[in-house]
Amino acid sequence: MKFKNNNKIKAVLLGCAGISLSLFLSASPITSTNLLVAESGSFINDASSNISVRMYDKNNTLVTSDKKSVSIDTNNYSYYSIKWQDVSYFDIVYSGPIAEGEKINYQFSVTWSPANVKDGKLELVTDRTEKREIIDTSASNEEDVVKQIRFYVDDQTNNSISNSFNGNSVLGESYIDNGGWGIYQFNFICNGIAYNSDLFEVTPTKISDISPETSLSIKSEAVRSQYSINNAYILSITSPEYKYIERNNIVWKVSGEGSDGKKYVLLPSDIEEDDKETKSILSDDAFDRTGETFKFDFDISGNWEITCEITNPENNEDVRVSNVIKVSTVKIIPKNLIIWIVVGSVALAGIILTVIIILAKKKEKIW
Repeated sequence: MKFKNNNKIKAVLLGCAGISLSLFLSASPITSTNLLVAESGSFINDASSNISVRMYDKNNTLVTSDKKSVSIDTNNYSYYSIKWQDVSYFDIVYSGPIAEGEKINYQFSVTWSPANVKDGKLELVTDRTEKREIIDTSASNEEDVVKQIRFYVDDQTNNSISNSFNGNSVLGESYIDNGGWGIYQFNFICNGIAYNSDLFEVTPTKISDISPETSLSIKSEAVRSQYSINNAYILSITSPEYKYIERNNIVWKVSGEGSDGKKYVLLPSDIEEDDKETKSILSDDAFDRTGETFKFDFDISGNWEITCEITNPENNEDVRVSNVIKVSTVKIIPKNLIIWIVVGSVALAGIILTVIIILAKKKEKIW
């Protein structure tokens, strides 16, 4: 009986110890600097004083911004705001301690989402938010650890190295489709301990801020087609004022006449309700024809007119229409091929004539 009583006493003591330990852990604060992602579904973490970020324009001039506060769910975060047209790259610096160890594993990463602050609040959507590594490497001592990097955004210049570090693209298709605007947060992780920057909001240009008298100009570039010997065409906006707007407001329109003599537009939704004669090049309205550039490359022959339309989401009557680009996809024989056919025909005729003369001379000798 004494043995059983001792077991009961031990069980009670162990239970009390477990309860005390769980209460201690629940009361102990867990800071975001110890976690890369605070909890499942979380994209943004609290900032650390050990990581700082500066913004620079296309002329390598420092751009400053006032610190503001934004609400995400029930938490508040500090952020800085800058116009997309005014920023070229971020300079990220880690100035804190380096965790000791035989091997120092560390990385810089970026979290980006195509979202902007509205009325002091920010909503981030899971499938539109990207978290990517910029550097993931190791060092044997603190002196070899890279503590400062430069991250370029898509700044819409011809010499831009878009969303990259050392010329290598970091963010994926969602970023490329949307452009450089959105919310950024940078992270430095060293031996499992994460340090996070404040948030940085890059805002697109509002269409209402562009004068309606500002022309919308587009150009075309001939490229190789995947369907025929004819060219395909890349259409793009050349007006600098419209390069920094949200790209889903940019819509491309196509109309023309096919080689079959019938009238065509790009999508079924482009056909007017009472129009029974016009057909669509594509049978599905799901085709994405938005964005700063548009590739016209379809397996249909004809002559086409392409335009670009930008509608102000704040005022549907404010529609900007570009100049018209005329292109042709009529299947014709290239000039080089025609020249070779002519040269080949002449050469073949010469060979035939030579053979006839030789045979004629042989007959003369026989007689």
